[in-house]
Amino acid sequence: IGRGNFGDVYKAYDLRLQKNVAIKAINIEHSDDEIPVLLQEINLLRSLRNPNITNWYKTFIIDVTMFIVMEYCSEGSCSDLLKFNRNSLEESVLSYIMKNVLEGLKYLHSLNIIHRDIKAANILIAKGNVIKLADFGVSGQLNGNTGRKTFVGTPYWMAPEIVTDCKSLKKDQYDEKVDIWSLGITLIELGTGKVPNNDKEPLKALFEIPKMEPPRVPKNSSYYMKEFGVACLCKDPVMRPSAAELLKFKFI
Repeated sequence: IGRGNFGDVYKAYDLRLQKNVAIKAINIEHSDDEIPVLLQEINLLRSLRNPNITNWYKTFIIDVTMFIVMEYCSEGSCSDLLKFNRNSLEESVLSYIMKNVLEGLKYLHSLNIIHRDIKAANILIAKGNVIKLADFGVSGQLNGNTGRKTFVGTPYWMAPEIVTDCKSLKKDQYDEKVDIWSLGITLIELGTGKVPNNDKEPLKALFEIPKMEPPRVPKNSSYYMKEFGVACLCKDPVMRPSAAELLKFKFI
């Protein structure tokens, strides 16, 4: 039914749970370097319990394949929803998605966890139109007041401070505000069917992000949606609102 950061994802029926589940299958024989990251993802998922985060059920290994059994989200991803709606969603739908993603991010950030790969394809829709954050393959843990230095994420959605720190080899560190920037890009993605710089090669687009003016939602958007988009896409992470603060915006 899909492909995650480290493997294919299948739909299955769990006889013990008596319901459909999603199973991520990973060939660990060909993923030696990624095993620590996979274990990090599993340990992270096991500890998370929130209505807007996909549930982890169990992990097991058969021969050289690791299987991660997760909650099945029957309505697909927001990327699927976008295609079904001809690459543009109504503002009321955008507001609903943003609110639910922010609730999930507020929970993650309260645990000092950064998702680091927020985009439409990683926002799933469960039965009853419940919005769930998924694919924690590149998530990072913050230690106290220290940030992250690793260079991960999907280029078009990546926050400028990640690119700047990598390019200049500065020792500055980014924090959970990178998820807020990615959410702003996702808002544009869901509203227009495109992400900024999508006409450029990923690497070229990546290094354009710190240099260009912050992207904006469509001009015909409501005042409140524009206000929300501008706040998410503030280039200064210190001035960029937190998930908890964004939940108070009129657009939400």
